[in-house]
Amino acid sequence: MAAWRATAWFHEPGPPGSPGDLESVEDAVQRRLPGGLRELYLRHDGGSWLGGDLALLPLLNGDDLSVARAWAAHREWNWPVPEEVAIFGSDGGGDPLGLWLPAAAARPVVVRIGALFEPGCMGVVGEDLNAFLRAWTAYYLLPDRKVVTPGLDALELPEHLRADDPDDETLAQIIEWASPSLKGSMTDPYEAELTADDVRRIASDG
Repeated sequence: MAAWRATAWFHEPGPPGSPGDLESVEDAVQRRLPGGLRELYLRHDGGSWLGGDLALLPLLNGDDLSVARAWAAHREWNWPVPEEVAIFGSDGGGDPLGLWLPAAAARPVVVRIGALFEPGCMGVVGEDLNAFLRAWTAYYLLPDRKVVTPGLDALELPEHLRADDPDDETLAQIIEWASPSLKGSMTDPYEAELTADDVRRIASDG
């Protein structure tokens, strides 16, 4: 939040959400939402961050593109979204982002779902929501790093990761910094091609 406040011109946040809407989403996805996601949505019910490289879906008001409906809608559109995934947003290319929320206890890792339309379609981009947001924000601030230094400082991004020309390898390194239990090789869905069983194993490892 401190990094987003320090770079406010770069974001278009939504208005605060309500506890009632969060409860309605939990009823729809039949899962208890983690505290981090609840806190985020009580501040911002959807919006666009980082110049569009992170979009958060509204809780209820987006029809199929709402947190309440996105998981079911993507399955109807033939995306192989596992039942454990609650989709909450997308990246700048439109690939869905979701929290892994199984019925049994496991880490709520963040997955990115590639447009591969086959079981091996995921990468893990955060060991939890906070770690994902920290890494994603850091990476997409880097191209403007001379004017967003206060944001990078708020994230405590190490100097050696503040690349002048960030690329996919930089992103993998930053995700690994924010989520030490993850390896950079598992972050890109188009390279990692993780299946639901792979993600189940990673989520249970923590």
